[in-house]
Amino acid sequence: VETKTMAVEETLKGDMTIEQISNVLVQVRNLCLQDRDILEKGTKAFTSFIRAYKEHYCAFIFRFASLDLGHLATSFCLLRLPKMPELRDQSDKLQNFTPAGPEINIHSISFKDKVLEKARQKRLASELAAGGKNAKQIIAEQRQAERMQRQKERRQAEVAKGRNPHKKRGRQAQIFDEWEELAKEERLYKKLRRKKITEEQYKELLHGNSKISSIEND
Repeated sequence: VETKTMAVEETLKGDMTIEQISNVLVQVRNLCLQDRDILEKGTKAFTSFIRAYKEHYCAFIFRFASLDLGHLATSFCLLRLPKMPELRDQSDKLQNFTPAGPEINIHSISFKDKVLEKARQKRLASELAAGGKNAKQIIAEQRQAERMQRQKERRQAEVAKGRNPHKKRGRQAQIFDEWEELAKEERLYKKLRRKKITEEQYKELLHGNSKISSIEND
């Protein structure tokens, strides 16, 4: 990460074209995926900027209504928009922001710093154990990301076998596959909650690890 960060800093020196700026933003976004510290710093910087801009006493100069919030969020290399009241009912100003796809599990992005990551995992475990709205949302997002990742891997496997992953299949077959996948996911999740399998086994079974597939049928 340090080497890539230095490369980004070197690129920022001097005048830059629009294409170069876009490339830098992509690089920084990739850094966010590798270190939660970078991700969280970007999010905090964005929220601080928004609030400072909106609450500035020189409102006739710092016009919040004139901000392109989408471009601003992109410039801070956000993966997701933070939940803040200032962004409510601002969908028309956020059209220029493209969040990370649903296959990206934000909650799985870890800190490179082991001490920070250990503390985060402890907080996350406590929140999930407590249940509630946030816990349900976290679980739903994690499961959706895992599902999307499996679909991506299946498409890649089809391409590797010389098949066309975009070829339309019968609607009935698609529905059957979706229900089969959801049922499998639900079975494994129940086993995880009952502590019959570990979290590592849960993830491996979701991705079709044949070495431990017998556990699923227990």
